[in-house]
Amino acid sequence: MSDLNEKDVTKIGKHCSFEACNRLDFLPVKCALCHFNYCKEHYSFISHKCAKYEEKNEQNLSKMSNLGPINSYDCTFENCTQREMVEVVCEFCSKRFCMKHRLQIDHNCSKLESNLTDLKPKETKKEFKFEMKQNVSQKNASLAAKLTLMKLKQTAVGPPGLPEQSKYFCFIIQDGNQTNKKPFYFSIKWPVGKCIEFLSDKLKIERSKQNNLKLFLDSDHIPSSNTIEELQKSSILTNQGLTLNLTSS
Repeated sequence: MSDLNEKDVTKIGKHCSFEACNRLDFLPVKCALCHFNYCKEHYSFISHKCAKYEEKNEQNLSKMSNLGPINSYDCTFENCTQREMVEVVCEFCSKRFCMKHRLQIDHNCSKLESNLTDLKPKETKKEFKFEMKQNVSQKNASLAAKLTLMKLKQTAVGPPGLPEQSKYFCFIIQDGNQTNKKPFYFSIKWPVGKCIEFLSDKLKIERSKQNNLKLFLDSDHIPSSNTIEELQKSSILTNQGLTLNLTSS
């Protein structure tokens, strides 16, 4: 975790291949049949409706009577009795865990604790105390921004099948309501007007209000004819993770 300030943490992991999910997962599980990556909620054949499962199910069942005991792996987390068919090992502490405890924060990873200790400000002479607090605050702000974008990419809703480099991630609020931000992503090749049509469908906006919908960044109207890519090049949409206001005014 001490390297998060130097690396783009948003590029860690893979998106769940289950179309209705698409969640960014840092320890994805590859299906043994269809060979796609899935999150912990959709890694089983049944949960992601594996296309290869049904065609092999009868064949597998006929062979089960001739198989010996099937290997399973126990979780080393205290008091956990869960066993997994797939071995999941923490790359930091090298211990084996179940799907529930596979993340560092979920199994109280000893390496995570040492990394967090490294982030604490070190003691300095009294006259430099304020300056050091300011520097730590700046680093924490940068780290917080990266973690916010990482969480946005985990939960964002958008068109399936887009390559990662073609996605623009943002938060959407409606009529200026800052308390209800919703995560979305669009293709950078889409004009803003198409983004508004997509939002109208996903947010189930009444048809009578759809013709007057506009997107704003702060108080500035975003032209509907420009593509996201054009707005990025013209420095209107300067960063990923901005909050855009969808309003019918």
